[in-house]
Amino acid sequence: MSASFRRVPRGGLEEDQLHLLVEKVTPVILSIGAPTRWVNVVPVKINILAWRVSLDRLPTRFNLSLRGIDVSSILCPICSSVGETSSHLLFSCNVARQLLLKVARWWDLDIQDIHSYVDWLSWFNDLRLCKRLKCV
Repeated sequence: MSASFRRVPRGGLEEDQLHLLVEKVTPVILSIGAPTRWVNVVPVKINILAWRVSLDRLPTRFNLSLRGIDVSSILCPICSSVGETSSHLLFSCNVARQLLLKVARWWDLDIQDIHSYVDWLSWFNDLRLCKRLKCV
């Protein structure tokens, strides 16, 4: 590891710190994680939104409260019935469900009961669309 530094440690405390760092870093194995699906025909911000939804990293009221940020209520501001999570906001809330049903009717698609990004992705991957439309 010392070959990657610009200069060789001078010895003493500096060398001890380098050896301690090497001991701590050597056994660490970084996880690869799930493959990310980037679609070139949609704007980057849409790809990033989909990626953040899949990781449940949207700043919903529920997620903000989990991170210690004081929110007046974690309930969905639209329906006030359950906590505002990514899944609820995009798939389970009545307004989101109605919008999804209208888009499905517009595209003449048979939509299933979808309650999460995983459900939606599974449904979407099973759709029979031409390749050009499915890329979008």
